[in-house]
Amino acid sequence: MLIKIKPGQNSFFLVSLILLISLPFGFFWSSLSTGLWIAHAVFWYFEHHQKGSNNRLILLWLLFCIYLFLSVIWAHNLKLGLSAITNKLYLLIISLAGLFLPKISLKTLKKLIHCFSVFLSLTAIVFFLIALNRWFIYQYDAFLFYHELVSPLNLNAIYISYIVSVVWLLNFNLTKSYTGVFVFYQIILALFLVLLSSKNILLITVLALVFQSLFRLKSKLIKTILLLILSLSFFLVLFTENPVKDRYLAEFQTSTEEIFLNTSFDDGRAFTGTEIRLLQIRAYYNSEKSLKDILFGVGIGNSQPMIKAFHENLNTPEAYRDYNYHNQYLQILSESGFVGLILFLFFLIILIKRLSKDFTFLPFVLISISLFLTESVLYRQRGIIFFSLFMILMLKYESNESQLSHR
Repeated sequence: MLIKIKPGQNSFFLVSLILLISLPFGFFWSSLSTGLWIAHAVFWYFEHHQKGSNNRLILLWLLFCIYLFLSVIWAHNLKLGLSAITNKLYLLIISLAGLFLPKISLKTLKKLIHCFSVFLSLTAIVFFLIALNRWFIYQYDAFLFYHELVSPLNLNAIYISYIVSVVWLLNFNLTKSYTGVFVFYQIILALFLVLLSSKNILLITVLALVFQSLFRLKSKLIKTILLLILSLSFFLVLFTENPVKDRYLAEFQTSTEEIFLNTSFDDGRAFTGTEIRLLQIRAYYNSEKSLKDILFGVGIGNSQPMIKAFHENLNTPEAYRDYNYHNQYLQILSESGFVGLILFLFFLIILIKRLSKDFTFLPFVLISISLFLTESVLYRQRGIIFFSLFMILMLKYESNESQLSHR
């Protein structure tokens, strides 16, 4: 049954859904949809003259964004800095557009998450069918997991896991009655999340779900069912041969001594995911930095030459020379210094503090903060758009419908 939504709320739902649906389909479509979303936010303000809400928090985020962009002034390489600003412009523009938005109704939020979940589950089914077809032809198990599963659209499994996990967990917070459709797409999304095999996100998703099951859900039956499903899934992963377990077990091969002490690595050496990220920490630590660089950073977009030089010296695989830090906190520390990192952490602390009043967006905050440890989320367009939109939704949605204007 369709939920009736006020004018303005309905159009916001539509442009937001289009933006979310565009994320898997490449930068052109997501850029076009982002432009539509921004234009709608501005139009909504001037059409209805509704005052924006929670703008202080958005202004705090904008302060960080502006400082990050201003770091181009003292960047080691101006050309690299200007190129980085162009690539990360949505970080600033989406937040600016968010200033114009009034309160977003809880009904609008529920409908948006519900419809996007249906889209994600249908997309997952298509990926399953393609993967099974490829498996039957080539008998290669990797087609069913991780990056290969979403390779038909050249997607990164970690970023898709980020999106799926946040939406999947939000559904439990926003849904009071579990219909057959809800149960179906939640099962599909859960399977999709497991097959995507992002170790960090899977772990945080389980922890968040346990927390929500114990402290948020009122139905004892639903709590019991969810905990039973989690327990069964855990034992299946643990006691059967499967690539998900293999990915976790591989991390036990991590050698911190080699990563931090070796002056060179043999050709063909395989690195675990943890080792790659530890190498990036070492890359920052070993790089030449002045006091200015430590306090204010080397400038937006200027960390890449440092990373490239480090990996060339250690004879690591060539692909690593084009990697970012794979750590959002370290990326910010390198490019905008301790000043930028403090601004960023202060904003995250404010987001966490807001959860004490309303736990609805706990999955988004918890998974984002965790993923920032292993990925430079805000240095990829898909990550920028998804984080920025959900941050705006978190700060703008109104759980008390009676306080909303009926315009």
